[in-house]
Formats: sequence, structure tokens, C-alpha cells
Amino acid sequence: MNVITKKNLKTPRPSTEWIHRARMSLHGLVGSGSPLINLICDEASPQRHAVHCIWSIGLTTLVNLKGLEDWEPQPVCWRFVAGGHESMTAGAAGCLAIDAAQGVNPRVVAVSQGSEMSGLLRDAELLNTASELKEHEYELRVLRIPALYLEAFWLRCLGDHGDWVVPYGLILGGNNQEYVKLHGKAKLTKNKPYKASAFLSAVREVARRRLAAPDIAQSEAAVKAAQLRQRNPRARAVRHL
Repeated sequence: MNVITKKNLKTPRPSTEWIHRARMSLHGLVGSGSPLINLICDEASPQRHAVHCIWSIGLTTLVNLKGLEDWEPQPVCWRFVAGGHESMTAGAAGCLAIDAAQGVNPRVVAVSQGSEMSGLLRDAELLNTASELKEHEYELRVLRIPALYLEAFWLRCLGDHGDWVVPYGLILGGNNQEYVKLHGKAKLTKNKPYKASAFLSAVREVARRRLAAPDIAQSEAAVKAAQLRQRNPRARAVRHL
């Protein structure tokens, strides 16, 4: 059973052929006993599960972005999470699967099991009770900002009513871990829906401060140079001369 039960929260899923090939890759890593095997093969699996399509955004893009509604990059990977009963705290399992390259079969690149995966299921399930998400249709996505160690649900509105973002990790703080830490004293309330504009306003300022750090600036420059070389074979060839 997908933990997302609200009919207006749409969960995207890869094609049947993609699923079949990813399942073959997963089988080679975990064998036939993993709960993930059935999940990847059977969307109607009775066990509690979640399927997430994940987008990743860098600091420079984040600072210059006007709104999430205007940002349409390609997702970086899919995440499959499967667990047992609702009170399970350590037995859920998850994996990340990617397209290695154009024309190359999907492959599973990471597998994990434990309380973090169980927490992902519980956090996703809370979206069903968010009053802010009751009126319109949304596509469930996951947004990662690696440089801020931040991960959130991105509820992409399928109309023109605006997106919502619900942070849930990766670095938590407080006695009850009720908020997500950003950088310095900045923080967001865990599992609270934020209008996309409010979320971007909060993280954009943190991103600016991080970009001002020498190590981050050099890293961002290296990433941009690598992307440029990939888009321009002639530039790549000249560089290797």
C-alpha cells in the first residue's frame, strides 16, 4: 500500500519496462528476500511503501531561481522505500535507481535499511493530513539541496495555484527533532508545508552565505566547468590537448 492515500496527491512512477530492468539490477544486490523486490515489481503491493522521483538543485541555481514553478530540470534518480507495519522503526528498506546514461539500462546504485527509511515512510504519510494540500491536485516530488544538507517534499501544483514544499531532513535539531537545520541559526519546521515562495526566501539567503565561503565557491565553479565541457564536445577536446 502506497503511504500516500489522498487522491489529489499524485505519485509519479517509471514505465513498466524501466521498472523491470531496475528490478533485475536490484536483485543482483539484495537477492529475492528483500521487500524492495516486490515493491519495484508490483505497484499494488500490500506492504507500506513509497516511490519518490528526486530533483537536485545547486546553490548558484537556487540563488538565481525566481520560483520553483519556473524550474524544469531533469530528475536525478528514483527512490523506492518499503517497510512493514506502521509502528516499524528499524525494518524498512530503500534503494536509489538511476539511468546511467542515454541508452543504458536503469541500475540501482544504493541500498539501505533502518530507521531512516522507516522515518521516510512516516514523513510521507503525514502529507495525507496536511490541510494546506486538500483543495488542488499536486504531483509529489522530492527536492534535494546537497550543499545545505536539506531534503524536502516538493508538491508541484498541477494547476496555477502555486507549489508547496515540506522539509523533513537531513539534519534535524531540537529535543524532539522538530525542525530541520540549515546553516548557522537558520532552520525550518519539520513536516510543515511552506508556500514555495516562502521556502525559497528562507533557503536562498542561506545559499548566498554558503556561496560566499571559499570552499563552496570553488566547488560550484568546478561543477559549472564540468557541465560546460559536457555540453560542448569541442571545448572538451581542446582542454585535453
